[in-house]
Amino acid sequence: MARNVSYMLNLYHTSKYVIENGSINTFSNMPDDGLFVEERLSYEGLISKICMILGWDPAHMKLHLSLIFDSPSGRRVVKIKNDSHVEFMNRVDPMSCLDLYIDLEDITQEEREASLENVSFGDFRRGERASTSRNRDEEETPLFAQNDYREELDSDYIAPSESEEDVMSPERVILKKVMMKDKDEFAFKMWDETPEGMDIGVCFKSQSEAKHAVKLWNIHHKREYRVAASSPRTWAVRCRTFNVESEDGEPPCEWKMRVSLKAHGLHEIVRWHDAHNCMTL
Repeated sequence: MARNVSYMLNLYHTSKYVIENGSINTFSNMPDDGLFVEERLSYEGLISKICMILGWDPAHMKLHLSLIFDSPSGRRVVKIKNDSHVEFMNRVDPMSCLDLYIDLEDITQEEREASLENVSFGDFRRGERASTSRNRDEEETPLFAQNDYREELDSDYIAPSESEEDVMSPERVILKKVMMKDKDEFAFKMWDETPEGMDIGVCFKSQSEAKHAVKLWNIHHKREYRVAASSPRTWAVRCRTFNVESEDGEPPCEWKMRVSLKAHGLHEIVRWHDAHNCMTL
């Protein structure tokens, strides 16, 4: 049975960014729209849904997709060109948030007509079978290995099994359109510099400010924590007693949080538990 997926795609149009020396520089802090993906998605399905959400005609537009994400080696930018690349997005950590940048290219009338010239139905069927076979042989090598994007944040992370069925049928694709605020109304939820001002989506000007906020919050709640992962773009912590059962048999504490540097330039809480479930220290 295929493993369910769950991730957020922030969609940016080409006018909002430029790629320089392998990195993306954005001109806007706000994506054009968003998709919440809950089932496995093929490359063609991804293109179709993006066009539907943003109101584009796939018959007149070519979409060139670039994905930006955090990896243990730093910020990565990769091209999304086929099902293998989309499968990478299907295997990210649950509830991850990915930034997808879209470059549009017009399909000329000549190109559309040339693609339909002298093609009979029999030719089309034979060509379809030949194309399918050729694509399997010539499929590009994925631009990323699993170790490039898996972050060692949690001991309970379960890597996808190689025996899992690779289901790509459109019937299994479920997407929810996420309405974004108008540009004039958009405002980031910045930390209010109080111990209780912590929640999912809260942003910080720097990672140092995020660390200070977490320290204040845990002092306020009389708790201790340990660092689970630390890099210039990601900082994650867990309760110090996360692997220790209490004397009365209570399960280990599940409190953990993670802050990631997002495309808008701020460090944002992307994982947050409201409270420790361990005994007070």
